[in-house]
Amino acid sequence: MEQALVSVILPVYNKIKYLPTTLPSLLSQTYRDFELIAVDDGSTDGSGDFLDRLAKPDSRVKVIPQPNAGVSAARNAALDRASGDYIVFADADDTVCPDWLEVLTKEAEVSGADIVVSGLNKTNKDGKIIGKTSPEHDETLSAAEIFHGFHTYQGNGGLLGFCVGKLFRRSLCSGIRFNPVLKLAEDLDFFVRLYDKAETVRTVRYAGYNYLQGAENSTGGSSAYRVDYLSQVKIWLGIVSILTAHGEYCGENRAFADEKLGGYISCAMLYRSDVNRTSASEMRRLCGDIRAVGNGALRPAAWLYNIRLGGLCRLYAWAYRKFGGAK
Repeated sequence: MEQALVSVILPVYNKIKYLPTTLPSLLSQTYRDFELIAVDDGSTDGSGDFLDRLAKPDSRVKVIPQPNAGVSAARNAALDRASGDYIVFADADDTVCPDWLEVLTKEAEVSGADIVVSGLNKTNKDGKIIGKTSPEHDETLSAAEIFHGFHTYQGNGGLLGFCVGKLFRRSLCSGIRFNPVLKLAEDLDFFVRLYDKAETVRTVRYAGYNYLQGAENSTGGSSAYRVDYLSQVKIWLGIVSILTAHGEYCGENRAFADEKLGGYISCAMLYRSDVNRTSASEMRRLCGDIRAVGNGALRPAAWLYNIRLGGLCRLYAWAYRKFGGAK
C-alpha cells in the first residue's frame, strides 16, 4: 500500500552552524516517504551552498533560494511548492527523533484527524533535554472541543501556537498562509485559522521534536521596545472573533483572551521607539475594538486615545501594567 507523502518545510537563514546536525536528523527518518523543502532566505554564511550540495545526490531535498524576506515568507514559498498529503514544519537549528514523522503520520492516518499536535523537548546547546511541553492526553478532539478548551490548551506553554511538532493535511491550508508582516506569534495566527477549518484534531503526548533554547539568530530575545504590539493586538482580536464564532468567547476563554489583549494593548500604548512607533490613529481605531471586547480596565485608556491625549494614555498604561496585573 502506498504511503502518504509528507512535505517537511525548513526555512533557513544563516544557520550553517546548525545544519550539519539538523539535516541528518531530518533525512534519517524511519518514515521514508517525504520531501524536504528547504528555503534559503537570503543567507550570507554559506547555508545556501550547503543545502545545494546536499540536494544534488538526494532527490528528496528541494532547495528554494529567495532574497531575505523573513521566516513567514519562506514558509509561504515552501507551502506553495509542497506536494505532500501532509505538512510539517521544522526550524533549521533544531533536531528530531528518528521516528518523528512515522509517529505523527500514523497518528493522522489511524485517527483520521486533520491536525496532529504533539509535544516538544526543550534542549540546551549540548543536546540535553532541559524541559518538555506536550499535550496531557492522547485523544482525538473536534475543533469545537479545541476552542472550548482553548485557554487550557494554549495556556499549556503556548502549545497550540507552536509551528513545530505538528502535522496537518495540506488541503487544510488552502487559502491560508502566514502573514509576512508579523515577526512574533505568526505561527499562532496561522494555526488558529487552521483549527477553525479543521474537523478533528489529534493530540499526543509523544515528543519527538527537540527545540534548541537560545539558538543564534533566534527572535525570542527581542527588546520590549522592538516588539510590534499592535500586530499582537490584531492577532488576539482575530482569536476573539473565532472564539465568538464558535460560541466560546466566554468564561475562562474570555478571561484568558482579555488578559492577553490587556497586556498587549497596554504595551502598545506604553512602549515607543524610533524603530516601531505606535500609530495614534490606529490605536484609536483598535481601542474601539477593545471597548467592544469589554475589557473594563482598558476603557479609560481607550477614551484617552479617542480624545487624543496619548501622553496621559501612556501614563495610564504604565499604572495599569504596574498595579493592574497586565501580563
